[in-house]
Amino acid sequence: MDRKTFQLEAAQARTDTPLSHKVIRNVIFGGLRYALVAPIPFVMTPLILHKIGVRGYGTWAVFLAINGMTSLADLGLVATLSKFVAEYHARRDFSAVSRVFNSGLTLFLVLAAFVGAGLWASAPLLAAWLFRGTSSNILELIFLLRLFIAVVAANILILMLSSVTNGLQRLDITNMISAANLFLSAVFSAVLLLRGNGLRGLVYGYILSSGFTVSRFADCCLA
Repeated sequence: MDRKTFQLEAAQARTDTPLSHKVIRNVIFGGLRYALVAPIPFVMTPLILHKIGVRGYGTWAVFLAINGMTSLADLGLVATLSKFVAEYHARRDFSAVSRVFNSGLTLFLVLAAFVGAGLWASAPLLAAWLFRGTSSNILELIFLLRLFIAVVAANILILMLSSVTNGLQRLDITNMISAANLFLSAVFSAVLLLRGNGLRGLVYGYILSSGFTVSRFADCCLA
């Protein structure tokens, strides 16, 4: 049996899973996600305040706000992608699923490149505007903003990849990889903070975590 035939049969087997089993599985993994993620702010907030102070925490909050704005890159594409993936997968038209996936990946790669280029070019202006009155070195902040583009681009790709797993009715995968992303970002950031890396440690931690998350979602979508 060749690899393509094996993948098609595996996909068919997943489609044949009873709906009740899918619902129960998704609910369980959704609960596990919240149980894993809920304690993170209560651990990380005091640690960040202790290691980089109130001003440093305020600076980091701006980075998180920029990261949160990546949801604006949706532009309605995420729901559309999920809809067509679910429809074609239900029909077992796996070649159509593949075409939708490739089209979505191309669109989101272009979008990530466009947003990344915009942030790179505007980093000096953003640093001067968003961090007025900060005690941090402005050149350091520009450098970190440009590094943070990796996180922003990864999150845009995660929007696309998670929409595919949602369309495949694999919310268990979506929930657990998303939880792993938050958990690992906290672990990496905490380790680097404890090593004295300060704000850079937080940025590096998020870069490592987002890279892992993109790779895991990609593996699941291509399996």
